[in-house]
Amino acid sequence: MSKATLDTTKKNGGLSEDDMRRRKRHTIIALIFFLLTIIFGLALFRQAGIAGDTLLNVMKLVFGSGRYGLPLVFLIFGIILLRHREERMRIDKTIALVLMTLTLLGILSTIQHIFATFGGGGFVGYVVSTALIRLFNTGIAVVILFVIFLASTVVMFHWTLRIPDFSFTEFLSSILSLFKSSSSQSIRVSGMTDDSLEDAEKISGEELNKDDTDKETKVSEMTSTPKSKVEEKINETANMISAVNKLPSTYTPPILSLLSRTRGNSSTTNIQEMAEIIQKTLANFNIEVVMDEIIIGPSVTRYAMRPALGTKLSRIKGLENELSLALAAHPIRIEAPIPGKSLVGIEIPNQEKSLIGLGSMLDEDEFRNTNKSLLVSIGKGVSGKAHFDDITKMPHILIAGATGSGKSVMVHNLILSLIFAHGPEYVRFILVDPKRVELTLYDGIPHLLTPVIKEAKKAILAFKWAANEMSNRYEILEQNNVRDISSYHKTIVEPAYTEATKNGMSDEDTLPDRMPYIMIIIDELADLMQLYPRELESSVVRLAQMSRAVGIHLVLSTQRPSVNVITGLIKANIPARAALKVASQIDSRTILDTPGAESLLGRGDLLYRNGTMSEPERIQCAYVPEDEIKSVVKYIVKHNRTEFVDGIDIPDTIDDDRSIVSGTFDSSDNDDAIFEDVRMMVIRSGKASTSYIQRKFRIGYSRAARLMDMLEEAGIIGPGQGSKPRDVLIKSTDAMGGVDFSSSVEDTGGNSSIDTSDDDDNLV
Repeated sequence: MSKATLDTTKKNGGLSEDDMRRRKRHTIIALIFFLLTIIFGLALFRQAGIAGDTLLNVMKLVFGSGRYGLPLVFLIFGIILLRHREERMRIDKTIALVLMTLTLLGILSTIQHIFATFGGGGFVGYVVSTALIRLFNTGIAVVILFVIFLASTVVMFHWTLRIPDFSFTEFLSSILSLFKSSSSQSIRVSGMTDDSLEDAEKISGEELNKDDTDKETKVSEMTSTPKSKVEEKINETANMISAVNKLPSTYTPPILSLLSRTRGNSSTTNIQEMAEIIQKTLANFNIEVVMDEIIIGPSVTRYAMRPALGTKLSRIKGLENELSLALAAHPIRIEAPIPGKSLVGIEIPNQEKSLIGLGSMLDEDEFRNTNKSLLVSIGKGVSGKAHFDDITKMPHILIAGATGSGKSVMVHNLILSLIFAHGPEYVRFILVDPKRVELTLYDGIPHLLTPVIKEAKKAILAFKWAANEMSNRYEILEQNNVRDISSYHKTIVEPAYTEATKNGMSDEDTLPDRMPYIMIIIDELADLMQLYPRELESSVVRLAQMSRAVGIHLVLSTQRPSVNVITGLIKANIPARAALKVASQIDSRTILDTPGAESLLGRGDLLYRNGTMSEPERIQCAYVPEDEIKSVVKYIVKHNRTEFVDGIDIPDTIDDDRSIVSGTFDSSDNDDAIFEDVRMMVIRSGKASTSYIQRKFRIGYSRAARLMDMLEEAGIIGPGQGSKPRDVLIKSTDAMGGVDFSSSVEDTGGNSSIDTSDDDDNLV
C-alpha cells in the first residue's frame, strides 16, 4: 500500500486516492475564494490600493448596489467547498448560488426603477430586469424574481417553507375562552410530580402558565426545541419514559443530566508507521497483505488488511506475539476474519482513550425512540457505533471477567437503562449482592420487589419464589389463551385500560392485573454456587428454560468463570454472554466458547455475543461512577411515591426436607400478618383481585398475588377466570357462624389495622 493512501487513511479513516485529490483541489479553490472575499471586502472601503479602486469601479458598473454582497457570495462558495471536500462539486448548489445572485441584482434594479443608468443592480441587474419587464410588467417581474430567489435559497440551504395550521373552529373557541374563566392553570406533563415541577421552576426562576385552552391540548408538542430551562428539564424527564409501555403510569424517571457524557477523544500516533510495521512484519514471514481501512475506536485502533489469495488465516493468528513485539504494543488482538468483511483486523490499544458516559448512550435516538420492550445499553463498538440490545430477546445474560475488569459497571448500565425508561409498573428487580457494596446502592427505589438480598440462603429462596411466580403466570396466560407476556399486555391489559379510560371508569378492581417484567440480577454467582451448588444450578436452569415467556429474566455476573460456576447446563440456557478481561484463554473459552477475552484491556472493554451473532463483537462499556448512581437513586426516591412498599416475603430458614424449587406455598405457609384482614375485607366487599388488595392494603404485587392464592386455597374465592374478576364463595353472613363482621374492617383504602412491624414486609 502506498504512503499516500496510508496518509489518507491516517487523516480520515480510509479515503481513496480520488477522494484525497478532490479534497486537495477543493481546499485550494476554497482558499482562493477566501482571498477574493478579503480583497473585494477591502476594496469596498477603498483600502486595497490602486488596484482595489479600479476593481471597485468595475464592480459598481457591473453589479451596482449588489457589489456589497459580492464578498459574501465568495465566502459562501469557500465554506461550501471546505465542508464538502470529499464530495464531488454539487452542480445544483452552484446553479442555485448563481441564480440567487442574478435574481437579487434583478430585484434591486426593478424596485429602484433605474434602468437608464447602470445603478441598482448594475449592468447585470439591468439586463435581467429589462428582459422580464418587456415580457411581462414591473409587478409580475418582481414576483418572478422573488420566487426564483426563494427556490434557489431552498436548494442552497435545504430550507423548507411551512404554512402554519389554521383551524377556524379552534380560532373561535380561543376567542370564546377569553370571555370565560381568566384564571391560568399550570402546565402539567405526564410523569412529572409536584416536587419535580417545583425543582424545575427553581432552576429558571419562572413559572409556566397556560393562557388558553388550546395549549392544554398540545402539551405533547413541548418536546420540540425548549425555550427555557424549565421546559428543557420537563422535556428531558418526560421524554425518557419509553413509548413501549402504553399503560397509565405515575412514575417520574430521573433526568438525563444526572449522568455524565462522553469525555476525551481517542487518539494514537504514527498510524502510517504502525501500518508499515504490520505489513513488513508479515512480509518477513512470507505473508503478503494489502492494508485497507484503519478505524480509531474508543479504546483501540483496528488496522484492517486484505491477505493475498491462498493465505491461511491461522498463520496470521499465530504471529500475534511477533506483531506485539514489533509494534511495541500489548495486548493486541487479531480478528480473522472481521465479521461481514473479507478482511483481517489487528486491534492495538490507543495511547489516549475516550471515557464513554452513560448519558451519551441513553441520549441516542435508538434508545429514545425504541419500540423494544427492555432495551439496555451495552456500549460503543470499535467503529464508535452505539450498541443496544433487548433483554426480552436475549433473554438471559451471563457477565464474567476478572476482578476490576468492569463487571459491576456493566450491571449498573443494565439497571440504569431500565429505570430511566420504565416505571415499577412495567419492570421490577430482585437484586442479589453477596458483596454488599454494589447493588445496595439501589435500596429504596420503587422497582424493587424486596430489599437487596445479601445472604445466600435468602437468594435461594428468592429463586424458589420466582419459580412459583413463573408457574402462576403460566396459568394466567393459559386462562387468557395468550402465548407470552407481551401478547397478554397487548390483547388483554391495554384494551381493558383503554376502554376504561373512554368510559371514564376509575375503579381498577374489574381490570385485569398488570404483569410487570422481573429482572433477577446476581452480582457474584460464584459465592452462591459454593454454598448451594445443586439448588442454585437447578433453579437457574429451570428459570432460564421456561421463564422467558412470562417476563422473568436473569442477569448473572461472576469473577470466576470456571466450569464449576458456569456449568454446561447454565451455559446452554443463557445464550447472551459478555466476557470482560480474563486471566487465560481457558476462561475465555468457558464464557464465549472462543478465545479472545484474555487479550482485552479491562476497564469495561468486553466481547459481547447474543444468540443471533456468529462471532463476538468488541465493545467498550459506558462508565458510571458511584456518585452518579447515588444521584439517580436520590432523584427517584424524592420524585416518586413508593406505592409498592411491600415485596416478596423471604423466610430466614430453608426447608431441607424438600427441593428448593419444587412445590408451591402450601397452607402451612399461610402465616401472612394481614391474611385475616384481607379475608374479612374480601368477604365483606364481595370482590377480590390482586390490584384491589394492593390498593386497599398498600402492598406490592407479589404479596397481593400470594394472598390471592392463599384465599383460593382457603376456599374464600374461586379459581381464576382469565381477565374476569374472581367469584367470592363465602358471603358476609355465612362466615364465622352467621356473624356479620363487616364492621371489623374499615374499607378506607388501607387504614385497616395491619401489622407492618415486620421489616421483611417492607421495602426500604
